[in-house]
Amino acid sequence: MDNEQERHEHCKGFAELLWQDLMGVHDGWIDVSDAGFDGEDITHYQQIIAQRAYDLVNHTCTNITGSMINWHIEDRVHAIPDLTEWPNPQ
Repeated sequence: MDNEQERHEHCKGFAELLWQDLMGVHDGWIDVSDAGFDGEDITHYQQIIAQRAYDLVNHTCTNITGSMINWHIEDRVHAIPDLTEWPNPQ
């Protein structure tokens, strides 16, 4: 798989999970109009994205092994599995 294809495909599970979280704010829709956005909605969307970005970084760091340190960055990215379920918050 070429780099551009890898970029489009590798984190599809993560993207699907994030989309489901964002859609859950308003029971199946996302309001992107200026008129529909109040400060609370924007903050809630931002919190979801921040939390899930943290989860993705944590997942990535957890899956990097010492042997990968000398690998080319693209090989390391390819070796990290997609995130297909959210971790349990502790």
